[in-house]
Amino acid sequence: LSSSVIKLFKSNETKGLLDPVQFWDHSLKCGVACKMLASNYKYFVAGEAFTAGILHDIGRVALAHYAGSSYGLVLEHHQKKGCRFIDSEMEILGFTHADFGGYLLKKWNLPPLITEAVMHHHHPGLAENARDLAALVHFADHLCHLDASKKGLESEKSVLDEQIWDVLERTEDEEKTIASLLIALNQDLEKSESFFKILHGDDETSASHA
Repeated sequence: LSSSVIKLFKSNETKGLLDPVQFWDHSLKCGVACKMLASNYKYFVAGEAFTAGILHDIGRVALAHYAGSSYGLVLEHHQKKGCRFIDSEMEILGFTHADFGGYLLKKWNLPPLITEAVMHHHHPGLAENARDLAALVHFADHLCHLDASKKGLESEKSVLDEQIWDVLERTEDEEKTIASLLIALNQDLEKSESFFKILHGDDETSASHA
């Protein structure tokens, strides 16, 4: 399912508003991270977590494709104001990529828990029936942005929503826990290299970006 969705949008024109390689790398890494966290926090439907992680930002690529001019204004606002991307989306569009992603997945008749987790992955406390999954996706997304930032691949700071600890087991040393999870994530990413190659067309050039 995840592969089909990625291939659906992978070749679509996004008018230079979104880097497809960077976008799908982040999405795939978030899927791997979400599956890892599902194991750590005893969420026993690993495939569901993996799929929700991969699809969490599907609203972004859909908006870049179908609402190019408006999405361009979002990018301009984000760059000028220096605010969070979702804040720029709300200011310009009146909704966020998470809202649109949830709407899209609902239209596609994806499982309600995945749909709700995607819709609330920035604010997992708002999820009614999928708080556990939404918290995992949010945490996975945070870890991936943090890892990319540490490697100098992006500059926007990720903010962890403390409400995830209402669902997940709170750690005594959050900083140490996150550092440990980042190490585990990179180990899992190395194990998943073949999956990255497949979704990048199985060529050496694309694989090098993964």
